[in-house]
Amino acid sequence: ARFELWARQIIVDASANDVGGITGDVATMEWTRDRFTHILDPADVTRINAHLLELQGSVADKDPAAAREEAASLRNTIAHLSRPS
Repeated sequence: ARFELWARQIIVDASANDVGGITGDVATMEWTRDRFTHILDPADVTRINAHLLELQGSVADKDPAAAREEAASLRNTIAHLSRPS
């Protein structure tokens, strides 16, 4: 749930054109990811990592619109994760 909240925060920061905020959000998501991916299916981990790489690229390009779109896509991925038994 915390991971999904950070994805929402990226959308908020991107809407405000706050690239610094997005940068911090992505870094926090990377740390948060490391706390729960061990319980996920490896394919889901790969999908999450791909989203984070895209978000890093958006930060490097200083492109809040791309970050907003990618964060929305990441939220969709999160919503469809395989839940551990």
